[in-house]
Amino acid sequence: MNNAPQLYTLYQQLLEQSKLMLRLASQGLWDELIACETDYVNAVHALSRITQEFEPSSQMQEQLRPTLRVILENTVGDIPHLSQELE
Repeated sequence: MNNAPQLYTLYQQLLEQSKLMLRLASQGLWDELIACETDYVNAVHALSRITQEFEPSSQMQEQLRPTLRVILENTVGDIPHLSQELE
């Protein structure tokens, strides 16, 4: 079974959710951010399930790496920046 399209879709969903969460946090829209986090967590769980069932090939991992890097930067990299904005 080829789950590659579903895997790409989930990574794209995570990327878009991480961008939206950054924007909401930077605008101080905390209630909206919390609501958005539910969709993000659901996408992470779906991604976890599919990668347990289907191990991505080395080539697919290489293709997904830039997207994952941006997701991680959005999720972790801007936390110090956001905390400075709140001070």
